[in-house]
Amino acid sequence: MRDLEEIFSATLFLGSGREVGTDELRLWMIAEHLQEDETAVAFVSTKESNLLVTERRLLELRPHLDVQGFWNVLSFKGYAPRREIYLREVMGFLLEAKDLGGRVRVQVGEEEIVFPLLLSGSRLEIEGDLEALGSCLDKLVRSRQASHD
Repeated sequence: MRDLEEIFSATLFLGSGREVGTDELRLWMIAEHLQEDETAVAFVSTKESNLLVTERRLLELRPHLDVQGFWNVLSFKGYAPRREIYLREVMGFLLEAKDLGGRVRVQVGEEEIVFPLLLSGSRLEIEGDLEALGSCLDKLVRSRQASHD
């Protein structure tokens, strides 16, 4: 069994997802969705879920909550995968900054998948986070496309 340091040592925790990087229990809940030899490259909170970037995939992870009734959340139970995109299928991506967040648009064949981001802080921090995510995605997508040529 790998340890958290091995899995998350080079992970970028961006936007409001930064707090997850210091929570060992949440890191284990994320790690359970990784393949055996996969490492996390970036973790970003979106408006409705979280985007986990690995060297092979983009995983959209939804919070799994224990609820009673419509409004009463009893506890956080972990993450449930909502969508999985292999980087070899990604044709390209576009990052858009806005005043209170941003969007990641991922082109997969004919389909465009949009992840609305929920980023904290000033516009400068938003742009910095998007720039870091864009650099990370660009490097991964290019290396995946080059290895399939």
